[in-house]
Amino acid sequence: MDDDIPREAERWLPRSSQESQLTLSQCDQIKPICGACRKRKDPHMCHYEEAQWSVHLGNNNETLVGSPSNGSSLPHRAPYNSELQALNERIRSLEAALHQKGSPISPQTSTSSGSATYYPHPPSADDYEIMNFQKNHYEVHGMPTQGSLSWVSLLRKDVYLNCIHVSVKNRNRIMSQVQKKDTKDMAFKNKFTNQTDLNAKLQEQCKHIDKNKPLSEHIKETLVDQKLIWLLVDRFFDSELYFIMPILERAEFCKQLTGVIGRRDSETGLKWSLTKKVQYTTIGILIIIMRLASLSLYNAGKAIQRELTAEDKYILEHPVSESIMRIAEKCYREIQSFRHIKLDIFQFCLMMRHYEFYAPEECDCSTATTTDRLGQMFQMALQNSANRDPSKTGVPLKTRNLIRRLWYSVVHLDFYQLMICGAPSIISQNCYDTEFPHLDESETPFDYQIDKTFADRQKLYDICRPFLDLILNVREAPTVTQVKKYLGPIEEFQRTLPSIEVIMAKPSDTVIQRSQKIRYFHLLVDVVSFLNMIYYHFFLHYNSKKNIELSMFYMTSMLKNCASIYPAIQFFDPANKEFDLNKHFGCAVAVIQKIELALHRIIQIMFTLASRMKAYKTMVKNGEDSIFALIDQIAQNATGSMKHVIRGFDKISDYYYHAWVVSKCHTFITDKVLKMEKGPLGIITTTDVQFIATLKKEMFKDESIFMFSKDDFQSILNALDGVHSIDELQSQQESPANTDMLSEKDKHWLEQIIQDMSTQSTSIDAQFPFDGSFNFTNADMNAWDTIMNENIGDSSNGELSNGGSISANSESGASISTIPTDTGLLSRPQTQVPLGNLQFPPSTPASAAVGAAGASNFDEFMYQYSTQNSMGL
Repeated sequence: MDDDIPREAERWLPRSSQESQLTLSQCDQIKPICGACRKRKDPHMCHYEEAQWSVHLGNNNETLVGSPSNGSSLPHRAPYNSELQALNERIRSLEAALHQKGSPISPQTSTSSGSATYYPHPPSADDYEIMNFQKNHYEVHGMPTQGSLSWVSLLRKDVYLNCIHVSVKNRNRIMSQVQKKDTKDMAFKNKFTNQTDLNAKLQEQCKHIDKNKPLSEHIKETLVDQKLIWLLVDRFFDSELYFIMPILERAEFCKQLTGVIGRRDSETGLKWSLTKKVQYTTIGILIIIMRLASLSLYNAGKAIQRELTAEDKYILEHPVSESIMRIAEKCYREIQSFRHIKLDIFQFCLMMRHYEFYAPEECDCSTATTTDRLGQMFQMALQNSANRDPSKTGVPLKTRNLIRRLWYSVVHLDFYQLMICGAPSIISQNCYDTEFPHLDESETPFDYQIDKTFADRQKLYDICRPFLDLILNVREAPTVTQVKKYLGPIEEFQRTLPSIEVIMAKPSDTVIQRSQKIRYFHLLVDVVSFLNMIYYHFFLHYNSKKNIELSMFYMTSMLKNCASIYPAIQFFDPANKEFDLNKHFGCAVAVIQKIELALHRIIQIMFTLASRMKAYKTMVKNGEDSIFALIDQIAQNATGSMKHVIRGFDKISDYYYHAWVVSKCHTFITDKVLKMEKGPLGIITTTDVQFIATLKKEMFKDESIFMFSKDDFQSILNALDGVHSIDELQSQQESPANTDMLSEKDKHWLEQIIQDMSTQSTSIDAQFPFDGSFNFTNADMNAWDTIMNENIGDSSNGELSNGGSISANSESGASISTIPTDTGLLSRPQTQVPLGNLQFPPSTPASAAVGAAGASNFDEFMYQYSTQNSMGL
């Protein structure tokens, strides 16, 4: 039958490129672009002839054309599908380009009902040029190293975002040089650089756990409520929390817990049997479970719509605060001395890492700090042979899926830091043969959904891994054509995901249904956030090439991609009853971290857009009025989105540390650095002086914004409509810019910042070094001297409205007297779930310093602190 297939006669293929043959020039046969074509500056004309075959399909008069497979003599068996698909896509893109010739390139909307529109990448003459994702990645000595897909790296790559950062640094440097009495800036900095106060705070924090008392005594004094313990354990395993952390086997853990604290039905209460050091793993896991289960009733400041059960009310009346995690950390340190890591210790380590990922006081969506100790978890997994499939290591049948879940939990963390941050992967695909958790229909429906999640996550992993290996190769940067080729399957995967509206329309009556919605939402946010980073790199690449058409294409692609995930901000709107986290997802803590990730990257895109609009108004003096009107509208819409995100973060900042930091530092950027009035630029502020000075030095690297036409600005404004329409639906509230720094939530998180600095043995000056790379004229300094009067305010006489006082001299700067406060426990704001109390010493000098400094200076401090620690920009 094979002989009936018509074939073309075989022939030898020329080794030279087709262009070299036509021009009769010598070809060095280098692929994909030969040296001759490179010298002629026509890389897009360089093509090599490949073997072709054709197959006639019956009576349809159709012919398939493709390349022969390696080692096969039968054309119909050749794996020609991928080559044929790539060829068809190339033809379609060329036809689309020809069809649109003479009109601006605009993203093509897909007819799919998926989560986002599809943007076919238009062809370009520089498709065969190198696109280096590592460029300008390691310029700053001393800053924490981040992956090339993190915002810290893009801060260095984007000239306009970098101007924001440098202008703030230079503003602080000049402020330190100006000799001005009684300034709030000097008082604020002086108080925070006082090493004695930092040490005092650290000592107060350490007093909660007596080092001389045995850990077992601390545990017994803390865990006293038998009813609460078992209620929280049951809630963890019966809720969506177990879906996102399927690390334990319920029956086995309850058996171990019973051996330590006694039976749950004991009428005499807890019966402690804590005699072995390895039992600290059980206690540590229990504490994590209790803390997360206590958080399961948190609903981002909204009241829970369903009727609360008696168990819910009991949990609300007995909240578990984050301070209990200090005991879990001590348990973890106690088992670090073990030479051989058992399975339960490995599970404890994984639980700790997942807790850091989801806990309000720990999670940091922008840097994925949960993977800091990924190497340690990898070694623990190897010691337990989790990298080998349990069927090959003699593991009992009932625990095989658990081992597989544990291994792929580590793989997922490794893939997450690779995809979200661009950090190198530490797990090679050749080091394991563990199969996915088997989908056994005989298991419970909940376990079936958990195992299916691992398979769905692996689909994304298999699609993204070749692309990530390509762009993160530090030895050989890819070409633009290669990047676009491997990016296509990821965009195709995005189209298969349901949109936020479709996810919310799905039923959410049972834990299984809500867990399915969590799975879809996690995938959607990860893919959209990842593609935004890639589009951002394309945008910067074509800006450097001054390719206005493609620069506009990727800018509008980013904005429309943002619109597909931006509706999630309504979950933080107290007036929006439909977007209710508890109603749709059950446990809000399971998705808030993902919402933070999406919104954090959206606000950064708005920053780069607004900074370019400000640069245009600053540098272009005689532009068209119609263009300036469009720029004002773009800046207004982008600023509105920034403030909307800041308000959303502020709503959860009483519980979420990262949201509190971002809301503070981004408020400073929005209200001080990127503030613009309609019409002419008007009065130049001191921050504008620094922004302009920095921009003049760096602008030559990216001047594309000044080449945009009126139609280009109109396209940007149109692309913003998807985001702006959501902003118009929000409940109108005041911006949190003028927050009272003596509020309880600010006190709470300030204590954590001070403790972090003390632990790192780092002063404020070391946190914010000033390299003096920019020189300023006397006019600049005089401008600063004039504006400094704005910061004196009511404290010019050395008195503060909150009862403190400032004293200053020209040599030592300013200092603030300690403001006494009432001694006792200060609980955090009662929104929905009170999460414990916080012990304050009789005086709070740090909080007093912040109150004296005022919100404006504090926001600036938070911006610099978060930047240096990779939390903000």
